[in-house]
Amino acid sequence: STVAPGAATTIMGIAVNTNRANNITVSNNYFGGTSANIGGTPWTISSGSSNALYFIRFLTSGTTTASNVNGNVIGNISLTSTPGSTGATYFAGILIESGRVNVGTASGNTIGNTTTNGNITLTYNGTTDNIINRGIDHRGTGNIQNNTIGSITVAGNNNRIVRLECIFYSSTPSAAVDISGNTVGSSTVANSIQQTSATFNFLLTGIHSAINTVNVTFNNNLISNLRLISTGASSRIRGLYQNRSTNAPITITNNTVREMYCASSSTDRFPDNTSMV
Repeated sequence: STVAPGAATTIMGIAVNTNRANNITVSNNYFGGTSANIGGTPWTISSGSSNALYFIRFLTSGTTTASNVNGNVIGNISLTSTPGSTGATYFAGILIESGRVNVGTASGNTIGNTTTNGNITLTYNGTTDNIINRGIDHRGTGNIQNNTIGSITVAGNNNRIVRLECIFYSSTPSAAVDISGNTVGSSTVANSIQQTSATFNFLLTGIHSAINTVNVTFNNNLISNLRLISTGASSRIRGLYQNRSTNAPITITNNTVREMYCASSSTDRFPDNTSMV
């Protein structure tokens, strides 16, 4: 099916908004496609409006006993948007804005796939700057484990900056965080996560953490087959990126980062611009 909003629209699959409830379970749901289990043709959201798409969103939730997001599948999607707000998030597979929530710890979630290209296509037009996209975006407390994010294509005629952080964690969690066993991209399919239009500067990151208050562990994550074709000097690609200024320990073990291509013309010699880890 095709949705063609005539005005700015935010579409959400499941939204949780209560700080009184704990131990919420969101599991084994399918989002996308036009038939059962994300089959058929792509679910299409297309118009000249400023459209945003969030599939599982925790606006608020309890902080006593962890809620859990497990075994959900998001895919077979085409989003076209002409964003109107700088620095806003226009696509998020799983968005945790607050609360204690584990993502994938019992059974991993899948956003896209690891076997094809373009299972999720994001097309951004216009001139709005800093358009944000995230596969998993966590701003509360909890672990991110065993998830798969791949087969995402970013396109369009936007001429500013578009960002995709496949896994993003930025908050002041109340307990140590474990980001482990996740797959970003594909071990077998070239250009699993890719930019196909060079009109915009692209900021592409496999796993990005900005946690600066507690211990963070990155273990046994695979980041592979990411491709950025913009030659703009502001474009950059990062595999696993930790941005922090703190004395809390970081543990980075047994991760694999490989097969990443970046065409940026930047001459910045510092790894903050383009880096594997």
